[in-house]
Amino acid sequence: MNKVEVKYGLPAEVKFCKKCVISNQRPNSVIEHLHTKDAKKPTMHFNEEGVCEACHINEMTAVMTAFCPVRAGKTAFMPRTC
Repeated sequence: MNKVEVKYGLPAEVKFCKKCVISNQRPNSVIEHLHTKDAKKPTMHFNEEGVCEACHINEMTAVMTAFCPVRAGKTAFMPRTC
């Protein structure tokens, strides 16, 4: 098997989240004037279970909502009631 050239500072090994379809090839925001073709880009982080940050935050939100039903549907900008 031929080795594919890695470009744009992305990881060589493609990994996918165990809960959704996001891969570690999705770069996070980069300050545009610091962007170069050879710079390593920050990408999605997966925990030791192979779950991405977005799914982990979603799980934590579900736990908080289950613990405090009054918070269901409220954003972080609304006052806490629990």
